[in-house]
Amino acid sequence: MKYKRSTSPFLCKENRIRTIHATLAIENNTLTLEQATAVLNGKYALGQQNEIQEIRNAFSAYEYLEAWKFKQIFLEQFRLAVSKYF
Repeated sequence: MKYKRSTSPFLCKENRIRTIHATLAIENNTLTLEQATAVLNGKYALGQQNEIQEIRNAFSAYEYLEAWKFKQIFLEQFRLAVSKYF
């Protein structure tokens, strides 16, 4: 069974926040899902500064990975297109 990826930016961001929250909870980050959501929406949340920064860093890392993944796909497409001529 193949799942279709949601095209809704809201759902994508919400799922990313849940993923980050769950991942960091395993790492002993005590922020709640609501606090993590507030931090990533630019609002204030009570919590330890290092835990808040962990949330921000993880979100930035996910954004970087998406850009990197797109770049890798583009380069692979380019390599396939050019390989016909060499």
